[in-house]
Amino acid sequence: GPKWFFVHRGVQATVVVLCLAGFVIAVFFTERRGVAHFYNTHMVIGLIVTVLAVLQPLNALLRAHPPPDGWPNQKKPMKRVVWEYVHKGSGYLAWIGGCVAVKLGLDLVGQPLLGKIHAYGWCGLLLLVYYSLTIVNCVNKKKAKQVVAVNDDDDAGYEDDEKEEVWETRR
Repeated sequence: GPKWFFVHRGVQATVVVLCLAGFVIAVFFTERRGVAHFYNTHMVIGLIVTVLAVLQPLNALLRAHPPPDGWPNQKKPMKRVVWEYVHKGSGYLAWIGGCVAVKLGLDLVGQPLLGKIHAYGWCGLLLLVYYSLTIVNCVNKKKAKQVVAVNDDDDAGYEDDEKEEVWETRR
């Protein structure tokens, strides 16, 4: 619904800003130390994550918006399906890549314990929240389908004006 989209957009805008800030800081310190840019796995993954993060809002501008009364025949057009795969896939790739890049970065600065805490603690928590929200979403969708099915069954055998009378007596 609209609440989810509002939260999603706000969180993702914050992620893009933080990702860009981290990237600028990393480039500044790399330059200051006189080290070559993008010479190790941490740096390459960080660059890829930053590019994906910046492209996500641009990608969102290209999405096929659903019509106000829903997709015809409840079927999304191929353009929307492809867009969803690209948007979600690049988002998940950036998310996982970001977790890996932070772990590798902590290892590079001699903080392997913090790297493990990050990988198993923070990333584990993120994964737990993700799976929990996925389960809640599945349960809610199942409940919504059951409500529709019950309502469809309740309406069976009635003409439109009779349906109105049935609903009035149920209230």
